[in-house]
Amino acid sequence: MSDKQTLDKTMVTEQLSESGGVESLTSRPADSQNLPKTNEQNDPFEGETPEIQGLLEKAMELEMEIQSAISSSKATGTKQAEIRVPLKEIMKIVVQQQVMIGHLMGRLSTETRDRVPTFADVVSTPIGPPPKARARSRSKQRREHHVMIYPREEGSTSEQTKKIIQSKIIPSQIEVKVNNVKPIGRGGIVINTPTSEDIDKLILEFQKRDEIREKFDFAKPKLKDPSIVIFNVNEDLSKEELIKGLKSQNEELIEANLVVRTCYKSRFGKNWVVSMNPEAFNLVIKKPRINLNWSRLTFKENFIILQCFRCAKYGHTAERCRSEEFKEGGVCLCCGTKGHKERECQDSPKCINCSSQNAKFKTTYDTDHSARSNNCKIRDKEIDLLISRTNYGQPLAGFIISNTDFLVLPVLISRKLVALKISFGKNEWLLVSIYCPPSHDFEEDLDNLIPVLIQNQDVKTLILGDFNAKSPIWGPTQSDKRGDRLMDLINQFDLTVVNDNNSLPSFVGHAGRSWIDLLLIKNFGINGISDWKIDDRTMFSDHQIMDFFLSPDSTERSFRTTKWSLDKIDLFEFKMYLSKFLDKCT
Repeated sequence: MSDKQTLDKTMVTEQLSESGGVESLTSRPADSQNLPKTNEQNDPFEGETPEIQGLLEKAMELEMEIQSAISSSKATGTKQAEIRVPLKEIMKIVVQQQVMIGHLMGRLSTETRDRVPTFADVVSTPIGPPPKARARSRSKQRREHHVMIYPREEGSTSEQTKKIIQSKIIPSQIEVKVNNVKPIGRGGIVINTPTSEDIDKLILEFQKRDEIREKFDFAKPKLKDPSIVIFNVNEDLSKEELIKGLKSQNEELIEANLVVRTCYKSRFGKNWVVSMNPEAFNLVIKKPRINLNWSRLTFKENFIILQCFRCAKYGHTAERCRSEEFKEGGVCLCCGTKGHKERECQDSPKCINCSSQNAKFKTTYDTDHSARSNNCKIRDKEIDLLISRTNYGQPLAGFIISNTDFLVLPVLISRKLVALKISFGKNEWLLVSIYCPPSHDFEEDLDNLIPVLIQNQDVKTLILGDFNAKSPIWGPTQSDKRGDRLMDLINQFDLTVVNDNNSLPSFVGHAGRSWIDLLLIKNFGINGISDWKIDDRTMFSDHQIMDFFLSPDSTERSFRTTKWSLDKIDLFEFKMYLSKFLDKCT
């Protein structure tokens, strides 16, 4: 991008701050972290082609000509201000469109990510009310609602159960929305609805009808307790001895409700699968090893995924496979072709599941792996589905709202990310609470946040998060990779860091202290936040209280607060000043 275009962009950005658009980059020091550090760093205004850059540059030149014409006209100051208001709104739209184009062309970040979702990918991801939120991690549960129905009479099929239920219940008469009805084992069916209220109505209707209540069992599915697999136990232990040893030698499991699910042979002994209550799991999963008698054993969270060795699909076994294509012979799980078994295959690996997904949905999943590989994207989705059906206990992010007069609309609800729209006064606000565990994939956590920001880019926003990221922008520490990545996101979406880098540490624990809890704002001035501080009161937590006061009336911007005149600007001097300023930020 040319120097002139960079300069024009900065001036237009400053003008937009008068109309409630993009915050000024040079009008206050607190926004200095929002400036890009080098020309190589991704810029949301920058398109992929010279044609796109030229269009934006032309729009800025025309805007400057119009501004000059307005200033030299004989109109009064009040009239000139009225004319400038719609002009600034037009330029705001132009800049926003350029940001969208940048997302569309995949310019989110090229330095820290192999492949960034395009704007089209992100906006196509369901992000509305919680029932449609998609699970992408253990902390993000699927927001779907089900009721399972099983016939009491043995030998009944799922199709028979479905016909009976559909003949007795008409959803429109009881005002229930039904997404789908799917067959499950033991001749049962599962009914999916968008809300829990619909499920409650269905269950109430089932209870009213004798022909359903007497012949069928129905209930909401319950989340499973999490489990771990302990590797290479080389002692011959009973289930009772195993549980007693785990409880007596691991303080995290003293009060745990342990249940041995199964065990199977391994190369150096046996692998044991043990389930437990969520509280115990959340404690023990942080340990690198688990103690048992004379050994410290490796372990990890247990995922049992059903995969058919006939068609390679997930969710069923070969005994229950309904695929007509592979009825006569199974597919090779290595190369994805028929005619031989996996152990006999001499061809290069090619995943039949990822290939089918690419052909059907135009995705670009890597296929150079077997259908059983841990690198398979379809396998990852199955793990996500299993995670969504597991009870991991209390959430790690959220809000407590004591004022019942607020109108609250959930945007996204998950264990580590909660986004709410709240209306009070004359404005609508987006409040986001996010937790990014230090041991979890930081990119995945940010990927969950990005769609919320894109789809609410004009809403006044407050983001409160434990990002576990370090940067001299918000604390007296050196920047780490997570801090650099978070700064990319801050620059990407024109966020403002409210934190004072000379404040008390927000985290004080046995391992030390750090500045990892942030308050980020967007679409309103920092003067709307007052009395921000990290409180040093004694807490029953390693994290300190972040205290601040939000003044809704102070977040409104007046068109008369800032006026920009370009008639006497020294472009060379401005460019030199901007260059020195950027050097200080690097």
